[in-house]
Amino acid sequence: MRAGNLDLEGATQSVIQDIYKCIQEFDNNSSAIGAKVTIEQDPNAASHFGRLIEAYQAIATTVLDFSVQSPRYGLLKDRQENGSFLVAL
Repeated sequence: MRAGNLDLEGATQSVIQDIYKCIQEFDNNSSAIGAKVTIEQDPNAASHFGRLIEAYQAIATTVLDFSVQSPRYGLLKDRQENGSFLVAL
């Protein structure tokens, strides 16, 4: 993050903000498209679109869960009692 002239803490916060922004944009866009599909298409199209969104959410959750559980990344040792993670960089 040298280009942004950020230290480690600043870079970490920037990445966290970017992730939250992406999640919010996904939710907003999927809701807007879902509403449009419901209005303009038949109920089956709306149902299929809803299932597609759920599949994308499941993929993201599964990748995150795999990354946390995988011995390759060694994150489980950093898990706190409350379920959060404290990762030393």
